[in-house]
Formats: sequence, C-alpha cells, structure tokens
Amino acid sequence: MADSKYIIFIDESGDHILDFTNQQYSVFVLACCIIKKGEYLHNLLPKFTDIKLKYFHNDGIIFHEREIHKKINEFSLLKNRDILNNFMTDFNNLIIGIDYTLVATVINKPAIKIKAERLPHAYHLRANYVLKEYKNFLKKTTLQMI
Repeated sequence: MADSKYIIFIDESGDHILDFTNQQYSVFVLACCIIKKGEYLHNLLPKFTDIKLKYFHNDGIIFHEREIHKKINEFSLLKNRDILNNFMTDFNNLIIGIDYTLVATVINKPAIKIKAERLPHAYHLRANYVLKEYKNFLKKTTLQMI
C-alpha cells in the first residue's frame, strides 16, 4: 500500500445512541479533518504548540471544546475576558491560516428516532459516510495531480 500524503483526524460530538436524546444536545456529529502531512508538521503543529505554550505553558494540554466553552480545568484562565479574546483571536488565526479539508456529518436524532430500530449503529453509519468522503477526496486530489 502506498504511503498517503494526508493525515485524517476523526472526532465525534454528542451521544451516538439513537434511542436516547439529550434535549440540550440532540445531535450526533462525526467530523474529520484532512490535512497534508507537510502542512501538519510544518505549519499546524508548530503554531498550535505556540498557542499551548503561550497560554498554558504546557504543550501536552488537550483542547476539549466542552472545557474551553465552560472555561473549566486548565481553561479556567479564559474567564478573564482579555485572555479569552486574545486566545480566541490567536486560535481563529491559526485555523484560518491552515490548509485543510473538513468533512462533517450530523444526525438529528429526534428526526430519525422512528427509524432508529432499522438503522445501523449511528457511529458506523456516519463513519461510513466520512470514510467515503475521504476516499472521494483522495480520488479528486489524485486526478488534479495528473
């Protein structure tokens, strides 16, 4: 198998169980970020590390959306409005300055609850979709290089 020029990161948000719906967050999201290895190593990783060190003095910190949003644990320093504004500006500039492709898929659980017993597991259903999109992405980029 040929070595890919890309790295794919996949993450989910929400509960994948279709027969249980949290009224405050009734969706299941599966997303992937596709990035060239060189872009990751030479652009994203150094800039992301800089942000981690600038605000947390630790490059091992893991950015969890929930902790950032609630400003808890290591992210409690974001309760300071000035720090929060600077952090968000730096983080947004990082995201804007990176060349990547994002593929996301969402299940609105209340909308499909009736069909849930006939559907495959939500995670498998959405993972299949994301991986097909990744395959299509690879086909398109290969054709563009010819």
